[in-house]
Amino acid sequence: FRDKTFVTGVGKVTKILSDDTVPPCHQRFFLSDGAGNTVLVAHNIDESPRVANLAVGDTVAFKGEFVDHKKGGLVHFTHPDKSHRKPGGWVKKIERRFEASWM
Repeated sequence: FRDKTFVTGVGKVTKILSDDTVPPCHQRFFLSDGAGNTVLVAHNIDESPRVANLAVGDTVAFKGEFVDHKKGGLVHFTHPDKSHRKPGGWVKKIERRFEASWM
């Protein structure tokens, strides 16, 4: 991803951090693409609902602004832009579907 561009992606949750509670508040978690790349997602829960019941191992899809920094990548702005200055983004957990197998 290029710095300060809007990106979309999918990854598995590898670690959940405590919420950032200084306004604007953020739900924070790491995603992995399965190839060794990780990104920190900082989802603004003052602007958009939190991802409910998020757990390590869940699959998450996202659109947000990528920021490159010395500790790795960060995706933020995963919410609509009320000022219409940026494309805005989203984040959602991909629910697993139960598939029955009968013998």
